[in-house]
Amino acid sequence: MSVVSVPGAAAVPRARRRPWQGLRPLEIGAAVVLSLIVLMAVVGPLIAPYDPTLQRFSDGILQPPLTAGHLLGTDQLARDLLSRLMAGARTSLAIAGGATLMGLVVGVLIGVVAGFRGGIVDTVLMRVMDAMLAFPALVLALVIAASLGPNGRNTAIAIAVVQVPGFARVARSLTLRERERDYVSAARVSGASAARIVRVHVIPNVWGPIAAQAVLALGHAVPSEAALSFLGLGVQPPTPSWGNMIAEGYQYLDKSAWPMLLPAICIVLTVGSISVLADAARRRSQEG
Repeated sequence: MSVVSVPGAAAVPRARRRPWQGLRPLEIGAAVVLSLIVLMAVVGPLIAPYDPTLQRFSDGILQPPLTAGHLLGTDQLARDLLSRLMAGARTSLAIAGGATLMGLVVGVLIGVVAGFRGGIVDTVLMRVMDAMLAFPALVLALVIAASLGPNGRNTAIAIAVVQVPGFARVARSLTLRERERDYVSAARVSGASAARIVRVHVIPNVWGPIAAQAVLALGHAVPSEAALSFLGLGVQPPTPSWGNMIAEGYQYLDKSAWPMLLPAICIVLTVGSISVLADAARRRSQEG
């Protein structure tokens, strides 16, 4: 009995899954919360009711939420808390995002080179990464930020340096796996250069787990920026960031909790949402 083959029936392409397909309710909620926070950071300063550094003592200091003219109240210098939260969101997320991007680029480059080259290159690069991991992340970031000076750019650099070893280790382990694949061997035989093999064959196939690591690193960068700013090594007043807002509000905690509590809530919601989405990204990368 002969078998009749139908052209095109042997290979049915799998439908491309959209980013939100397969997400659990908690993950959808986290995505919505994070989207709103990012939206607040992007457009908030453009629609804020007041200049975040403007002092309006005629409106009163440490006013509670729902005060006339100030939806979330005012701080110890009679500045509008809603306007400062929006501006602080832009500052904190920009620093955290920039730090994560820098850490990703440098860390992945180190990890891919170490994993693909092997030998003494791998040994030297990874020993340096291990030495950096021997220090507590926040302590290392504090030392770097204190050495460079307190401002937003140096805060981002300090956080990025701390994140490099994590990205490097993930990228190296994935590259070690990919370089033994048949298609990499075939590319070598065909005369492709190492740079082309890495660019065309290795990096596209390791991007999923690296993206999951990037989301997780972003979740660590937000409280790191807040901690550095709280300690006076990050963004300097009067420019608002969530960290220095907490530091300023803490001094008046006995009179009003809102100036400290509101930015703290924003940090908790942001980090919690990112953590949930990082777990989702890791699960989806494992599912392929």
